[in-house]
Amino acid sequence: MKNYMTLALAHFLMLAACNHKVISEFEIVNDTTLRIDSLSIEPNADVENKYISLAPKETHTYRANMAGKNADGSYILSYKLNNMINRRSFGYYSNGTPLEYLTNINIALDSVVIVKEY
Repeated sequence: MKNYMTLALAHFLMLAACNHKVISEFEIVNDTTLRIDSLSIEPNADVENKYISLAPKETHTYRANMAGKNADGSYILSYKLNNMINRRSFGYYSNGTPLEYLTNINIALDSVVIVKEY
């Protein structure tokens, strides 16, 4: 009986590991009086929730699906503000896994402040 329980537990853990998704989480604040449009953070395998818009002074939790990223790299923040496209490389992930628990991103008219929480 113990062997069956051990086998069942091992089977369950293997199935759970196969369905494991690695998510990078970002708290984004639009600290402007303008709408931010087409905001995305790469890499992100999620097609449906890849782009978001933020109203002035709005805060949003953005989750990037890191599925399929088995390499090291940096994130790329991209957004449209005041009819200008802005891109910025930041941070680091290792083997497709974020190093931080949460990344706070504060977007102002003239700057972007990024603070990581470990």
